[in-house]
Amino acid sequence: MTMSGVIETRIVITGASGQVGSYLIDILRSHDIVGLDMRPPKIDAHKRCVHLVDVRFSMDEFFRGCDAVVHSAAQVSVAYSIKNPKFDAENNVVATVNVLECARKNDARVIFLSSAAVYGEPEYVPIDEEHPKNPKSPYGISKLTGERYVQLYQELYGLKCAIVRPFNIYSPRARFGQGEGGVIYRFVERAIKGSTLHIFGDGKQTRDFIHAKDVARMITLILQKDLYSVFNCGSGVEVSLNTLAYLIRDEIKSNLGREVDIQYLPPREGEIVRSCADMSRAREVLGFSTKISLLEGISELINELSKK
Repeated sequence: MTMSGVIETRIVITGASGQVGSYLIDILRSHDIVGLDMRPPKIDAHKRCVHLVDVRFSMDEFFRGCDAVVHSAAQVSVAYSIKNPKFDAENNVVATVNVLECARKNDARVIFLSSAAVYGEPEYVPIDEEHPKNPKSPYGISKLTGERYVQLYQELYGLKCAIVRPFNIYSPRARFGQGEGGVIYRFVERAIKGSTLHIFGDGKQTRDFIHAKDVARMITLILQKDLYSVFNCGSGVEVSLNTLAYLIRDEIKSNLGREVDIQYLPPREGEIVRSCADMSRAREVLGFSTKISLLEGISELINELSKK
C-alpha cells in the first residue's frame, strides 16, 4: 500500500486506544495497522486491530515485519509525574527504549510523540524547535530523555526517526482520568455539570491548543514524506485562559442554555505563563496547518460530553 509514494505495509501504533492513536487508526484504516495499548479501545471498529499489551515488556511478535512505528503510548499527566516520578520514567523512558529496540530489530522507522513540556518556561514566544530545553516536571524530563534515546538510536544504529512535540492536545476521545484533555476538557466537563470554572491566577497565562485529530494528520504527513526531523505540533495561536473560559461559557449558553460562572483562585506555583508554538517548520516542510479551529473543537466537545 502507498501513502503518496511512501510504501508502508505494516504500521505499529502504540497508545492506540488514546486520543491521538485512535484518530491515527481512523486516518490509516486502509493500511495494515497493529495497535498496542494497555486499555481496550472505546471504538468498536478499532477492536479488530488493537491488542492489549504493556509496551514496557516484550512486543516482538507484534513488531515482526513492520515498516514503521508511531510511538504515542505514554504517561501524560504532569501532576501525576510529580507524585510518582518512578512510574512516569518506567512508562515514558523504559517503554520508549523497548519500542526502539523492537523497531531496530525490524529496521522500522519511528515517529516519537514527545511534548512541548521539554521546553519548560519559554525564553521567547513563539517557541521554535531550537528553543532551549529546560523541563520543569518529571514528565518533561522523561519526554526529553525519550527524545535523546531516539536521536541516539538514529546515530548508533541508523534508525530512521522523527520527533513530534505536541502542545496542548484536546478532543472528545481524551481519557480525562489519565491526564489527557487538559484544561479544555476540564472546563467543558465542569460547565456541562453546572460547576464553576476555576482559573488560577489572573487568566492571562496562554496556551496553544490543538485537536488530537490534527496531531494525527501531522503524523500521517511525516509518514507520507518519509521525513526524519523534529517538528512542533500546535496551532500557532496563543490563547489566554480567560479567552478559553469565555468561549466555553458562551458556547454552553448557546448550545445548552445554561449560565456558567467563572471564579479566580490564587495562582499555582511554577505554572508556565506563556506558551505558543512556532509552526514555521511544519508549515514549510510538511505543508501542515490545522483544520479544526478552537471554536469548532469546543463545540464538538460540548456536544459529545453532553450526551454522557
